[in-house]
Amino acid sequence: MTKINDFDLCKRYVMNYIENNKKQLNHCQFELTKQEQQFQTCTMIELSFEQMEQRLQELVDRERKYLSKRNSDKLIKFKDDISEKQLLTMISASSIMNNQQ
Repeated sequence: MTKINDFDLCKRYVMNYIENNKKQLNHCQFELTKQEQQFQTCTMIELSFEQMEQRLQELVDRERKYLSKRNSDKLIKFKDDISEKQLLTMISASSIMNNQQ
């Protein structure tokens, strides 16, 4: 008798598992269909060659400006670091001279 109950219990578990998977699959299919419909309603804008060229040039200009500012900032920091090291060297040298006198 226990074997039958175990079998029935396993069968119910598997059937519930399959049913839950079917529900999840249906839900996923519904979501995919919904996303597909949204994508299909999205309009594509055609640009002329001149418009593409202009937008590309704007992008290149922005990138050049960004890189120029970044390099300028790095150069300023580099010069500041050199000045700081030179000052420390001068201070150390004068401190050594004062200690020797």
